[in-house]
Amino acid sequence: MSDSETKRLLGKKQGKSNESYQAVTAPALDAFAYEEFSGRGGRTCPTCHGTGRISKDQETDLVALIPYDDDRLKPSKTKQYVVLAVVLCLVASGLCLFFVLPRSVTISPIKISNYTVSIEDNQTTTYIDLVYLFEVQNTNFFNVQLLNITADVNYGWPQVSVGSGYLLKSFNVPSLSTVQVPVKIKTEFSEDNGLSFVGKFCVGEYSHSLVMQFNVMMTSSYLKHSEENSANTYTYINCGNNIKHIG
Repeated sequence: MSDSETKRLLGKKQGKSNESYQAVTAPALDAFAYEEFSGRGGRTCPTCHGTGRISKDQETDLVALIPYDDDRLKPSKTKQYVVLAVVLCLVASGLCLFFVLPRSVTISPIKISNYTVSIEDNQTTTYIDLVYLFEVQNTNFFNVQLLNITADVNYGWPQVSVGSGYLLKSFNVPSLSTVQVPVKIKTEFSEDNGLSFVGKFCVGEYSHSLVMQFNVMMTSSYLKHSEENSANTYTYINCGNNIKHIG
């Protein structure tokens, strides 16, 4: 056999081999349809339509199902966050109650700052005008409006009303502060209330102090709420001092 024939036969064999190799080459993956191998009752996946993949247009429309016991559903610090939130709420509530919860406004007598005694010439009528100093304390964390202070004065036993006084104008008491409030009071001792003897008693050789009872009522307002507080006290006044005679 000549060399040319030998080459011709080898070329034919190589061609057949290439054809055989091309015949068994695996087709593209897209040529196969995705199918669940679940037996005879298996069906093609309705989401990917058997392709095994979803389009980008469907990425935002589909929902992934996560098992209940998945670790992603159980953050490691959930309990700490819940406890911290509860503690913060309790602290905030306590602070709100501490600063906003109303406290009572108190009034207490201090002293009589000054007074004058006026006695008629016939010594049957005596007038005592005085200024009583009271202390008003505001323990709240907000201002309180002081609306009025009234004072009723009694003398003797049984007690007889001899005068009264009141606050001239209202004003605000700042938070957590104490202010001194003067109240003018006028009293009268005469035949009308059966105390005409007080004039002679005051100008006598041995003058004595008069014991008078002061019943004080204070009205205040805060947070659209009105409140009343009272105080009672007994005070001695030496009617032999600061005497002025009137006709």
